[in-house]
Amino acid sequence: MAETIISRLLEASRIHADRIALSFRPGFRFERWTYRQLWSDVGAMSAMLRSAGLQPGDRVLIWAPSCPQWAVAFFGTLKAGGIVVPMDLRVSGSFVQTVIEKTEPRFAIVSQVTPDHPALKDVERLHFEDFSDLLETARADADDADNSQELAEILFTSGTTGNPKGVMLTHENLIAAVDSALHQMPVNPEDRMLSVLPLSHVYEQAGGLLLPMWNGAGVTYATSREPQRLSRLIKDTSPTTMLVVPQVLDLLMKSIEREVSRQGKERVWRVLNGVARYFPIPVRRLIFRSVHKRFGGSLVRFICGGAAISVPVAEAWERLGVKVVQGYGATEASPTISSSTYSDRRFDSVGKPPSGIEVRIADDGEIQVRGRNITPGYWQDEQATADTFDGEWLKTGDMGEFDDDGYLYLRGRKRHMIVLANGMNVFPEDVEATILGTGLVSQCAVVGFTPNESVTVHAVFPASEGESASEAVRLANATLGDHQRVADYSLWPGDALPMTHTLKVKKAEILDWLDSKDAPSQPDAADGAADAKSPTLYKILASIVTSLSEDVSPDFRLGSDLGLDSLGRIELIVAVEEQLGVSLDESELQDETTIGQVQGMIDAGPDTGPRIQPSFAAWGRRFWARGIRGVLQPALMSTSMRIGFARRVTGTEHLAGLEHPVVFVANHNMRSDVGLMLRSFPWRTRRRLAVAAAADLWRNRLRALVNPLFGNAFPIERQGPALPSLENLGRVLDEGWSILIFPEGDLYPGTEIQPFKTGIGMIAVEGGVPIVPMRLTEGKKGWPAGFHVVRRSKVEVAFGQPIRFRRGDSYRDVTMEIEDAVRKL
Repeated sequence: MAETIISRLLEASRIHADRIALSFRPGFRFERWTYRQLWSDVGAMSAMLRSAGLQPGDRVLIWAPSCPQWAVAFFGTLKAGGIVVPMDLRVSGSFVQTVIEKTEPRFAIVSQVTPDHPALKDVERLHFEDFSDLLETARADADDADNSQELAEILFTSGTTGNPKGVMLTHENLIAAVDSALHQMPVNPEDRMLSVLPLSHVYEQAGGLLLPMWNGAGVTYATSREPQRLSRLIKDTSPTTMLVVPQVLDLLMKSIEREVSRQGKERVWRVLNGVARYFPIPVRRLIFRSVHKRFGGSLVRFICGGAAISVPVAEAWERLGVKVVQGYGATEASPTISSSTYSDRRFDSVGKPPSGIEVRIADDGEIQVRGRNITPGYWQDEQATADTFDGEWLKTGDMGEFDDDGYLYLRGRKRHMIVLANGMNVFPEDVEATILGTGLVSQCAVVGFTPNESVTVHAVFPASEGESASEAVRLANATLGDHQRVADYSLWPGDALPMTHTLKVKKAEILDWLDSKDAPSQPDAADGAADAKSPTLYKILASIVTSLSEDVSPDFRLGSDLGLDSLGRIELIVAVEEQLGVSLDESELQDETTIGQVQGMIDAGPDTGPRIQPSFAAWGRRFWARGIRGVLQPALMSTSMRIGFARRVTGTEHLAGLEHPVVFVANHNMRSDVGLMLRSFPWRTRRRLAVAAAADLWRNRLRALVNPLFGNAFPIERQGPALPSLENLGRVLDEGWSILIFPEGDLYPGTEIQPFKTGIGMIAVEGGVPIVPMRLTEGKKGWPAGFHVVRRSKVEVAFGQPIRFRRGDSYRDVTMEIEDAVRKL
């Protein structure tokens, strides 16, 4: 085989060796792979699989969330000669059973959030969480040999019948598709991409993995699509490009509009949007520079596919100076069929077929395509393959047409097309676009419904849109053709229509509901409180709370009854999102929140109202601030410390050769202990040291100035939402700064060491840096109290040996180990 995915990756790893290829933030710190490291891990993965018994042509199931380890597993399997079978995390149990029965995988690569399905019991499993050790062991046997087979992967789609069909894609298919897309949408090494869609789908594989990897760009994988967390990630990574589905565009735009509303600037927003359209894109970006700053300042384009784009939403982004490039494809086409370009964008069209891909419109209006990117067929299903092809032409099942300029327009799915009694055809997508274009509703689905004997055009809205639905239909009908007009509408119970994992509306489920008029009941928030032992919630709580009582009740409070502090609540939020797919608002979880209320939040889904995002100034770490601090600390702080204290420092030998950044963990028993500890560090350490201090200290404007300037302090939340504070702490570590932190949570002058908060365990485990215990002990007290000019106070500052922890260690066990290490000094 002349060229493979692996040969392309090897070439990129040599050209772009030290560039950042992949990154993600699994907790509060980023983990990054250079192209050199990625290739090393891919080689080790391949060697590990072959030594474990993988034979050429064996299937390897990857059932785990998108992250750099997913990419390592994908490339490593191909390099070893295996065939990848990717699977979405949230597929049904019957889907999993069918896929495993059809492919008989030799290995299953999973993670701690992968469901424990019975069908996996006889399949050897490899866990993402063990990759670090497994790959290090296998690295010695790695080489550059490419054992790739012709077939690269099998992607299962549910199809119209619900029977999963395995789309076979070869190395040639994927290379041809990516190369064709590259002509339309060039990527260069300076691009930074943010990936928010699952890699189990070929759309994300091609656009969010292969396309950037072969061209030296960097990709960050999001661990959450919750708007607030996603916005913070965008700000921290400053992407130039995002590959999205239309719903993500809508979610992000709504988050901007909520912030505008919170600040009371709706009128200014409307005026700026009204004038921006008359200016070129660079000027628009200047007009909305505050919005761009929120999104990292570098976002220039969205590449959008997977569903029909909302023209008003796309135009809203364009007014901000962000290009929206639309594409169209199918899994069977790897997935490229057509796309717009950066310079030629029409929101009502999916662009033109790129070079190397041919598209035709059949007599019945169906879009058909052929090229080197087209699948050879379905895995072990000759009949389905025959039914899907007309000679060399793939029948997409989509209806469309070309205009005189060669632009392709979609007219809907062939199976969704509504055929009225008078023979007229109605494409639901056209009606949906008109309804959404009124701006009164954010979601709707149009289907052919037969309430009596004749098919009618019927719209369905989520119940939350009930007040606006009637007016939206009235305005849409005023512009639609006679045969397109909506005859009636229904309200789906709930705040959102049912969606697939790729954020497409489940029209079959809606039709079943309409036929039966027995919609799945949406549990009332109050009803959730009735069952505190919801199996999944109880399992999550049991994994967080040590010795969770069997008689736990809905009235148990997170704080006083379960002992969850702010960091414990973050554990709960993350676990609920990973295992249940619901993003809870951290500000809604307080000490007094009950288990029943948490269950109610899970049942009701997250609140989409505005949330205030804390601000974390970084000026204390700027070059000019470091210069001022280098003068002030010795001149003021050091002098006062020498006058009032006789200081003895021990254990500094443990700091010799220590690779920074590290986290120094200390007790907090004197009002002046921060200054004493800072003076105890060697200059090399102190010059790159930041101090974590209680966020409430920043409410005093003078302290908000003095803390960063004198001590390079930054705020960490003790009472309110802690996740933003943790992410900021991770940002400090990522910049190479070591941190001094006091895990007792408060100042306890003259007392014994108090129990440490479990948050330090999370920081130690997820931070991935050494923990150095410290202890300040006061001996003979100075006199007079508070101003030791007659007799100096005697203090000892002791450094302990660095301790390292591994991801997966218990936060509580780690907390106790660190506390014990500090006590023993």
